[in-house]
Amino acid sequence: MRLHRVPTKERMHTSTSHLRRPSRFLVVVAAGVLGAASVTAASAATLTVNASDDDLNLGPNGNCTLREAIQAANTNAAVDACDAGAPGLDTITLPSGTYTLSIAGAAEDANATGDLDALESVSLVGAGSATTIVTATALGDRILQVAAGATVMVSDVTLSGGRLTTAPGLAANGGGIANAGTLKLVRAVVTDNQATGGSGTLNGVGDTNGGSATGGAIYSASTASLTLDTTTVSGNAARGGNGGFACCSFSCSCQIHGSAGSGGAGAIESLGALTMIRSTIEDNLAAGGTATFQPGNAEAGGLHVGALPATVRGTTFARNSASVAGHFGAGTGPTGRGGAIVASGAGPLTLDESLLSENGCSSGDGLSAGGAAAGGAMAVNAGATVTVTNTTFAANVALGGKNSGSSGFGGAATGGAIDTAGALTLKNVTFTQNQTTSGTGPAPGAADGAALYSRAATTVVNSIVAANQTQSGASAPVDEGCDGTTAAVSQGGNVESPANTCLFFGIGDQRSVSAAALALQPLANNGGATQTAALGGGSVAIDAAQSLACPSVDQRHYARTGSCDVGAYEAGATPCTDADLDGYYAEGGACGTKDCNDTNASVSPGGTELPGNGLDDDCNPLTPGGCSPQLAEAAVEGPAHAAGSPAASIAGWIVAGWVLLRPLRARRRGRR
Repeated sequence: MRLHRVPTKERMHTSTSHLRRPSRFLVVVAAGVLGAASVTAASAATLTVNASDDDLNLGPNGNCTLREAIQAANTNAAVDACDAGAPGLDTITLPSGTYTLSIAGAAEDANATGDLDALESVSLVGAGSATTIVTATALGDRILQVAAGATVMVSDVTLSGGRLTTAPGLAANGGGIANAGTLKLVRAVVTDNQATGGSGTLNGVGDTNGGSATGGAIYSASTASLTLDTTTVSGNAARGGNGGFACCSFSCSCQIHGSAGSGGAGAIESLGALTMIRSTIEDNLAAGGTATFQPGNAEAGGLHVGALPATVRGTTFARNSASVAGHFGAGTGPTGRGGAIVASGAGPLTLDESLLSENGCSSGDGLSAGGAAAGGAMAVNAGATVTVTNTTFAANVALGGKNSGSSGFGGAATGGAIDTAGALTLKNVTFTQNQTTSGTGPAPGAADGAALYSRAATTVVNSIVAANQTQSGASAPVDEGCDGTTAAVSQGGNVESPANTCLFFGIGDQRSVSAAALALQPLANNGGATQTAALGGGSVAIDAAQSLACPSVDQRHYARTGSCDVGAYEAGATPCTDADLDGYYAEGGACGTKDCNDTNASVSPGGTELPGNGLDDDCNPLTPGGCSPQLAEAAVEGPAHAAGSPAASIAGWIVAGWVLLRPLRARRRGRR
């Protein structure tokens, strides 16, 4: 490829040689860089699947199945009719259709049988989650396993029917996907997957205890990274294995009974870094196994986050449940915690612009005492750090277990919305219609903190606590928002209605406010990614927050205007436009970073410049590929301009500099 004529030796000795020497240098370096970049450009392949059945080079039969395409990407070699993969992020295109995985053989990690094993980086691109479906219902294994070091993106695809059940007493991690690398799901659906711990043995050799189960849909390891963008995770389950027994006498009149396994993270177990935006986590279940004497505990019906940072924004958690499968224990009944979320470790977890509604946790019955239930929507463990902003907790429930004995108490229920033993900060949060109901028995259990039960340092500012109730056993419900062993600290601007249980006495706090004066409306679609509880006209919460503590937007990501309102919703807020859902906004300012093109998600201030494509991908006309140098880049042909190529970026700068120098050279020649 020729960029321009290199100056001759004689011309370099003229009086204008000081201008032409840089030009020659640019050409030489550009040629070298573009040559090096052409090697990088070959580092990706595009493979198109053309068969919906499941085979791996059987025959071969002249087709390209999904398993064969992944094998081609893994091995960088042609497999049957699939072209050879190449080093780098290969792309596998899946047209509309249902792709059924059927080659049985779990616990195999070479992609030959059972789940699909992505050992190299690959992008799996469907035609839309409603029409492109990968199912493993008949496989007896999960759907996908991402190896350490691999980067996998799944977009516009539904993944369903994963079934992972382990050997007696062993744990089951990840019913649909197991991730040890980097996994990103975009506009995907992960549904109807199950992880089930192995049951304890029945009078046989081995462990009589049931195995645990975590991550009904997704298990992401502590060294892994997981991103969900505009993705739905629904109808998944993690169930602990049932307890077994062994005979300790010849007649089996003496028996040893095992405990059931616990069930956790009905949807997602994320022990590594997590980013979740504009997604939906709904109708997932974490359930402990059954046992004659000790059923398993249950926690995190939707999401469990571990010790690494996690960010959740613009996401709905609805109707998730942490529930005990067997409601009987010889002593104290098993526990249920965190209907939607359980946070562990100092991560921290940042929860923003989200909705948690109709989630619940329930505990089991016991002969001496009912099991305790804590955190109908969220449980924060000791040592964890959580910040919640612009978020609504609505109609979540914690339900204690029954005492089936002749004396003692029913199970306690704490934190209908949140039970926290960690460091928790609440800013512009709305709690409404959450409930705790303790278990019945010879004496009812305690029911406390329908919105918030605090066991450690908790800070609350500009938040609404309204119409939350506790119910002890079969007694009548009582209005109560907050309780705990450590009182929450108010930083002002809070409103409690109709009671005064949170003891908010900061600047601008309002207590015992009537429902009419608060005028908090039912959940509705008021714009934005989630439903919100709007403030009616004349609400005492309007313009009543501590403005210095206010975020610039509300739960809908609408710009707050004038004096800030209390709670997650801002009356009269200005809509922020993000038509391409890339996290950048047409308005800029209070809405966030301004997007130069809100119709194309690949063009934004956070984009990667792709020289030669005619677009200002990163919204910066001064970078290679920007508005002015773009014409120069378009003239540079060849694969050197592969997406994200460092060589391409350098070459773009070089060629752009050459183009800008040409008019100056012409003017200098004219003077001669």
